[in-house]
Amino acid sequence: MPLAKDLLHPTSEEEKRSHKKKRLVQSPNSYFMDVKCPGCYKITTVFSHAQTVVLCVGCSTVLCQPTGGKARLTEAQVDYKIHNAKLYRLARMLIQEKTALDSQQWSLLDRETQGRRNGIDPTVTLLRK
Repeated sequence: MPLAKDLLHPTSEEEKRSHKKKRLVQSPNSYFMDVKCPGCYKITTVFSHAQTVVLCVGCSTVLCQPTGGKARLTEAQVDYKIHNAKLYRLARMLIQEKTALDSQQWSLLDRETQGRRNGIDPTVTLLRK
């Protein structure tokens, strides 16, 4: 008797709905966001589940308020979401130190952007390598 649903190939909607530890490949629900201030247009990196009030570096306006789970943005615009912690650290290093990328770091960035475009989770490809 065949199974009614394929356990090895779940749809992306099923993966999103399932608990972070019960997915085919464990992945967190949290991410980092680059948030642009509506007043001074400076970009601040904010954690999606921030537990404190995040203020703008330039003009000290409130960018997000903590709630029970995800932080609620206040009039700020999300510039970019970074789902992978390794990419977040790499992006912060590049912004702060303005260093050149070596070939391994470029391949990591390429895999992340390519995977996001194709709807593939890049952490799966990183685990296979």
